[in-house]
Amino acid sequence: MIETLYAHSALQLCLVAGAILLAGLMRGFAGFGSGMVWVPLAALVIGAKLAAATLLILDTLIALPLIFPALKLCNWKSVVPAAIGAILAVSIGAWILATAPTIVLHWSISLVVFALLAILMSNWTYSQAPTRSQNFGVGALSGLLGGFSQMPSIPIYILWATGPYPQHIIRANMIVFIAIADASAYVSYAYHGLFTKELIPVVLITGPIYLACLLFGAKTFKSAPPQYFKWAAKIIIFLAALISLPIWHSL
Repeated sequence: MIETLYAHSALQLCLVAGAILLAGLMRGFAGFGSGMVWVPLAALVIGAKLAAATLLILDTLIALPLIFPALKLCNWKSVVPAAIGAILAVSIGAWILATAPTIVLHWSISLVVFALLAILMSNWTYSQAPTRSQNFGVGALSGLLGGFSQMPSIPIYILWATGPYPQHIIRANMIVFIAIADASAYVSYAYHGLFTKELIPVVLITGPIYLACLLFGAKTFKSAPPQYFKWAAKIIIFLAALISLPIWHSL
């Protein structure tokens, strides 16, 4: 099992370590974004399937300290329909992950992230809270994306971030939404055989790093100016999408 990591060069292992470090910081600070950082970068070394399954386990176990406080702050009228949409669509995404060629997965992940980042960078906003149907539809898109890339947060974050919600409500919404989406993904991942013995050394090695960085990021959020929230998301999403492009496969 440990050959999963030993088969790679020191530079590749440094990329994996840097990816999990950034993923933990992003998850702790913004309440989401770990998949945007970890999956595209780690997939270049250990493959998209193993990278996505690893994060699913880490996010449901290690992110628990974030979830309980968020349950009291989130806007349930937005979270519930979005989560239902995600649950209904996640199995389709998991099927794509299990059956699609690796190169197709890598290009799909990169292009989707770039497209959604462009919307976020446009600074488009609206004054009304999203309707139930909007939350459901974008939640379904998030579930589809999350199923094959473990990045369910991007579409729904853009919907909530461009609306009237304050930063702490957006963060709480994202934490609860991701928790529900991750829980529903376990059945689909297990059905498609994505939980393999290669997960064990990767989870054991990356888990402590992810936990430490997540707690540090959560502590930093409490004292950071509000504008840092959105800019942190924009910068890390851009870097993850750029570095995840399959043109770097010769690394």
